[in-house]
Amino acid sequence: MNRLNFSDDVLKAIAAGQKPADTHHMSGNVINLRKARKQKQRRDREAEAEANRTRHGQPASLRRASEKQNETERKLHENHRLSTPEKPGI
Repeated sequence: MNRLNFSDDVLKAIAAGQKPADTHHMSGNVINLRKARKQKQRRDREAEAEANRTRHGQPASLRRASEKQNETERKLHENHRLSTPEKPGI
């Protein structure tokens, strides 16, 4: 049989018909520590990744503009060739 160990103050309060001030019971919020640790690691990695994207990344609008500029320059260069390159195998 399980016996609960209450302090003298709690036993006196129970005997007097009063609600004990502190019964040292669990709060009821039981968590899986492994899952909590993994969730914290994920949050930390995501925060670090966001900081790296901000620090090193290029916004999509600038990236698209750069790609468009590169394509325009490539076409301009191709149009100014004196002769077309020979295709291998023909």
